[in-house]
Order: sequence, then structure tokens, then C-alpha cells
Amino acid sequence: MTDWPSISQFEDAALLSKDHTILERSYMEFRPFGADEHGVKIRDVSGVVLRGNVDYLQECVTRNKGAEAAELAVQELCRLLNERLQDPVYHVTPTFLRNVWHSYSVEFLAYLREFCVILSGDPDFSFNAGREKHITPLIQTLGRPFTLPAGQSWGKRRRRRPGRFPELAVSLLVVGVSEGGFEPPRPVKVTRPST
Repeated sequence: MTDWPSISQFEDAALLSKDHTILERSYMEFRPFGADEHGVKIRDVSGVVLRGNVDYLQECVTRNKGAEAAELAVQELCRLLNERLQDPVYHVTPTFLRNVWHSYSVEFLAYLREFCVILSGDPDFSFNAGREKHITPLIQTLGRPFTLPAGQSWGKRRRRRPGRFPELAVSLLVVGVSEGGFEPPRPVKVTRPST
């Protein structure tokens, strides 16, 4: 059983209101990755999520200023993050941030996203990065016909009945992608996998 830190250890930690960003803190209070002070591995945020944010930053800057400026923006992101880390052991590089096998603290992700908002010039960076990078294309395609409440209801029902139809497989075929236009969905072929 994991020995979790008690709430009393965080009583002196100051919480920020909605009107303040985490960038008002000079330094990160907690370790960004690796193991915490108690030797417990930090697994708050997957490296896949962090990589998605870095990739989306690069795509935003590439669209507006070009590929060279995008790579410089990722390097600047690393520099800004490293300034907020008191211990140089935890300094990051673009290669390190793009490695999906690492896991990070929520605090580190909060700093990263705030810097991405500044570097990309997109005030909705977190929302757009989530929409573009964190929701798989399959789930986006399957969720299109649903309104938001209906999609949430479908997801809840699906989680309650995992493996209800394990013998069915779904094959999706991308017929074409149009630039800005809507293409009605095509029928999906449902097959039984051969056993």
C-alpha cells in the first residue's frame, strides 16, 4: 500500500484564486518528475499529455511564424521552465519533453501550459491542445453525432459495461478528408474477428 502524504503537510501551501496564474510564483514548490520527497513516483500527468502540449505549441507557432520560429519557441519553453526549477537536476530539454515515457506533476504541467499560452499567443491554448491532441480521432469521429450531454451519457454507459461485446470488431475506413467542408458519415462495417 502506498503511503500518501497527509493534508497537514500542505496546510501552508498558498492557493491562488482564478484571477491569478501560477506564473506569479517565482519557483515550483514541488518536484516536477521522478520521485517525490517520500520516494513515491510522480505520476500525476502522463508524458503523452505533456508531449501533446509541446507538439501543439509547435504547430501553432509554425502556422503563424514558420518552422524555425516553432523550434525556437520550444527551446524558449524549456528555458522558461528551467528558470522556475530551483534544482538544476530537474532542468529539461526539448528532447526530454517529447519523450512520452516520463510522467510529471500537475504543477509542472500548469507552468508549461501558462508558458505555452504566452508563446503561442492563443488564450485558449489548453482547450485547443486538448481538442487537437488529447482526444483520439476515433473518439472524435464516434462522438460527432451526439450532443455534449448525450456523448457524456454514452461514455458513462460504456464505462459501466466494459467488454459487453468483446466478440465484435469495428473497422473504420477513411474515404477522404476535405478542407473545411462537411462530409456525411459513411456506413461502418462491423465484423466478427476470426478466432
